[in-house]
Amino acid sequence: MVNQSNRLIQSEDLDSIFVLPLSEDAFGELDQLQEKLQELEYDEDSNDGWFPIWGHQYNSRKFYSHVYRDLEAHPIYRIIWKCRCTPKTG
Repeated sequence: MVNQSNRLIQSEDLDSIFVLPLSEDAFGELDQLQEKLQELEYDEDSNDGWFPIWGHQYNSRKFYSHVYRDLEAHPIYRIIWKCRCTPKTG
């Protein structure tokens, strides 16, 4: 059984992995990724390990804090969040 990491690295044609059509920009980025992957030395017997940068245990709060750390929301959202009111429906 080939795991997803092996499938990605061993694939000769990365666009065969994706189901949806890619834009020209995305296709160009995919070509760049494929070139980088071909430069990697691959050891089929090595263990595949994926670890979050904040430690070995996954935590959704830490994940979202990391992913969105540079995102600045409009100040109106802070006001809405603080009021904690539920909108009327119907």
